[in-house]
Amino acid sequence: MCIAAENTAPRLNPRTNMDIMNEQIRQIGEEIVAEGKIQNGDSVVLRGDSISDNWMIMNSLTETFRSHQCRVFQGTDSVRSTRFLIDLHPIQWNVHYDNIFHTGIFGQKFLTRSITSQVSFRILSGINNEILTSKTTDKTFIDTVAMDALPAIENRSIKSTLGILPPDPFLDKVIEPFIIIGAAGVAIYLLFHIRSS
Repeated sequence: MCIAAENTAPRLNPRTNMDIMNEQIRQIGEEIVAEGKIQNGDSVVLRGDSISDNWMIMNSLTETFRSHQCRVFQGTDSVRSTRFLIDLHPIQWNVHYDNIFHTGIFGQKFLTRSITSQVSFRILSGINNEILTSKTTDKTFIDTVAMDALPAIENRSIKSTLGILPPDPFLDKVIEPFIIIGAAGVAIYLLFHIRSS
């Protein structure tokens, strides 16, 4: 597991979730190139699950392989003399928000953002279908972002770039003491008011 943590101080212009996910998949692509000993000029066929947003993974991996001057084909493409067949199975591809906090009582809200990309891959020989390697790898990115930056860093049309907001503990921290103090005040008032009657 690889965790990339940026400075925990909130950034004024945080990177988008999609940009971070693409970078993680490119890093996974580099691992696949290294694991399979894929060389410049090799031809590869990428085969993946038909899940939503799978095109993001395929695009990032295609970009990575092409940066190594590989000829890249997808899925059912029939290619003669393909050197490698790569089966891809995304396991986890998500954004998680946690730990909402404020800079003051009425200050700006911030939260911790973690983005995880986890992929299982299997590399087979294109000549005889021998399994050359099989592995699961993941990348995690953690930083702190302002809550009002979420519309800019998420892409509403791409489900996997959206995260679920945790409940805001601020109300509990502010309202609960007032309720307790108010209830105690009412109890004391009633105690003295009933005694004096």
